Amino acid sequence: MGQPTDDATSIRGCVRCICWALTALLLTACARAGAPSTARDDRIVVAVIYSAPPVLFRDAGGHLDGFMYAIEAALSRRLRIPFVYQPTSFENVITGVQSGKFDIGDGVDATPLRERVIDIVPFYHGSYSFLVLADGGPRIGARMSDLCGLTVGSVSGGSDGPALIAQADSCRQAGRPPVQLLRYDSQGDALLALLSHKVDAMTAFSWYPPLPGTRLGGPTFSDVQTGVAVRKGSPLGPRLVTAMNALIADGTYAKILARYGVPSVALQKAALNPAH
Repeated sequence: MGQPTDDATSIRGCVRCICWALTALLLTACARAGAPSTARDDRIVVAVIYSAPPVLFRDAGGHLDGFMYAIEAALSRRLRIPFVYQPTSFENVITGVQSGKFDIGDGVDATPLRERVIDIVPFYHGSYSFLVLADGGPRIGARMSDLCGLTVGSVSGGSDGPALIAQADSCRQAGRPPVQLLRYDSQGDALLALLSHKVDAMTAFSWYPPLPGTRLGGPTFSDVQTGVAVRKGSPLGPRLVTAMNALIADGTYAKILARYGVPSVALQKAALNPAH
């Protein structure tokens, strides 16, 4: 066979270029399909759970409020990227962050188990105690064993659950009625259960101002740092930590907590995955 003409060589070269271009496009498309972005350039999608004042709630006008929201608003300004909020239930937060549906998820306690599958950026720290009805609610002592025989409401997937389940086992082993744990989609649903006498008590942060008609008491347990979840290994996590520490350094963070009457929950410094 003779040598190919210049025209044939040129055509084959063009075909090769087209093949390489198509291959690159296919590889890019596959990579995007297999690993959805969790740090969009134009916005940060936040999975939000409406909790209770003063953390995160809707005011009388239906607008988001609370010190977690105020911290996120300050982070948004510092990062120069808008935060877009999507309501969900707490049990969908972590899976939604893992899948890329959400960039960050609100209200996640840092635990070693969770930090194996997601990264957590802390916003504040605290511990749990119990809300009961001010009128007619049980008097709970300072020991976890004082919960035996009570029905306790809690948010589904919350980090307080394992301690209560362990206490239920301890009650049984001691020959006493166990703690009955009922799970709810939100703190608001748990509060409604308390107000309607479906539960004897509900878990709440020990620094919560008691809500109308309730009082705070019982043992204090599970000291945790709480903040937002991001996808494991996402560059957004370190960016949020840097921005958080800048808010702490310039006094913005302290002013926000003071405005909502919760200076006791302040962090001295934010660190990625503090439970480790």
